[in-house]
Amino acid sequence: MAVDAQLLKSLDSMAAFTSDELAQVAAIADRLPVIEGEVLASQGASAQSLFINLEGNYMVVFAEEQALTKHTPGDFLGISSLLSPFVHRGTTIGLTDGEVIALPGEDLQGEVLRERLALS
Repeated sequence: MAVDAQLLKSLDSMAAFTSDELAQVAAIADRLPVIEGEVLASQGASAQSLFINLEGNYMVVFAEEQALTKHTPGDFLGISSLLSPFVHRGTTIGLTDGEVIALPGEDLQGEVLRERLALS
């Protein structure tokens, strides 16, 4: 499902983006449903997409037996898609049904957007 720039602008994590930057992000973004228990990213796998939480609760589990949870709309998941060597450091699991915005990593790498998202 398509993403519109107004939806992105409503997220605190995207509020500092210009209208042009939001339009660029919206052009490559897709809204995806998430089912409870679904794995969005697996530790050690190539980081293919950055996700932005729209709805739902997520847990990121790391090898060191540490975990963090993400609950807030606008939270980033899969940030490794922006950072070399582009490999997930943790496994991200949907704790509830939800919805995310998916941004393909290959469309972000080497772009101004990559830098802006990494700093957000």
